[in-house]
Amino acid sequence: IIFINELIKNKTMIKYNLKLIGGSMFLLASLFFVSCQKDNNSNKNTPVDQSKLSEADKQSIVVIQNLLDNEHFFTQATALGMERATKLELKDFSTKANEGHSKSLEKIKAVCVDKGIEIPEKLSKNLNDKLYKLTVSNNADFDNYYYQSLLSDYKANIDSLARFINENTYQNAQDILIEVTTVYNKNLDQLDKTKKATN
Repeated sequence: IIFINELIKNKTMIKYNLKLIGGSMFLLASLFFVSCQKDNNSNKNTPVDQSKLSEADKQSIVVIQNLLDNEHFFTQATALGMERATKLELKDFSTKANEGHSKSLEKIKAVCVDKGIEIPEKLSKNLNDKLYKLTVSNNADFDNYYYQSLLSDYKANIDSLARFINENTYQNAQDILIEVTTVYNKNLDQLDKTKKATN
């Protein structure tokens, strides 16, 4: 009987120790995971030290942030076009354009994270006002205002970006500037064809 009791006690202690070991391992694994997450997050979008940048690089940052702002606007504006455009041709254009702008937006964000460039949470006031006007315009006016808004913005951005493509000193940034300019030119041409088709 004494032998059996001792055996039971030993088994109980073994189970208890295993639970302690298991709990400790889980705690260590959790702490390691949290630590890794902190390390990973610390490498993402760490703000660049502006004092160490040349004037050219500071200008590059402004250009990239403006590009990011515009892509946010175009992504949201074309999403509205997909939903509210009354003409089928304009809806089709909006769907294709939205896909392109969404891809460009993610690529620009990746450049910002890589270079430590701040990613604004909101649209600039100017573009936010334009988006608001699109949002509140009635159905009869939407197509025309939408078309005119995109037309003028594409043209303005193409002219603006052309001045900076050759001057940009940020690695990876020049490629995205060229790529986005190509998208704007393509969309501008497609928008013009869409307008002619609906007249």
